[in-house]
Amino acid sequence: MSSTTRSGDIAEMSFALRAKQKKFAVLTPFSNSSAYDLVLDTGKRLLKIQVKSTIQEKSKTSFKVNISRGFKKQYSYKENEVDYFAIYIVKIDKFFIIPFSEITKISVYLSPENENHKYTKYLENWEQLNE
Repeated sequence: MSSTTRSGDIAEMSFALRAKQKKFAVLTPFSNSSAYDLVLDTGKRLLKIQVKSTIQEKSKTSFKVNISRGFKKQYSYKENEVDYFAIYIVKIDKFFIIPFSEITKISVYLSPENENHKYTKYLENWEQLNE
C-alpha cells in the first residue's frame, strides 16, 4: 500500500469517526468507483463527501491540497458527484469542510491561522452540514 493511499485511508477514517461523534450516520460506497468517499445522513438529507488530506506546506501557516481525480491525468469533480470536500490537514489534525460550489480550482491553499482567508470559515465547520 502506498503512503498516499495510507494517508487517504487515515483521513477517511478520521472524518468518519468525527462525524459519528457528532451524531451523523456515515455510509460508505460498495466500491471505489464513486467520486465520493463517504455519505453523511444528516437526518434531513444525504451528503456526498470527498475526503482529501495534505501534509504539503506552502509556508509555515499555509497548506496546499489537490482537489482532483486521477493520478496520471487529473480531472476536476463535477457538481453532481460531490456535495462537500473534507480536507484533512495532518499537521494540525483538523478538517476544512468546504462546499463543492466554493472550490474553483484543482489546487487549493488553506491557511488555518489566517482569519481573513477565504476558506477559514470552513475550518471544523460541521454545523453547516445540518443546514
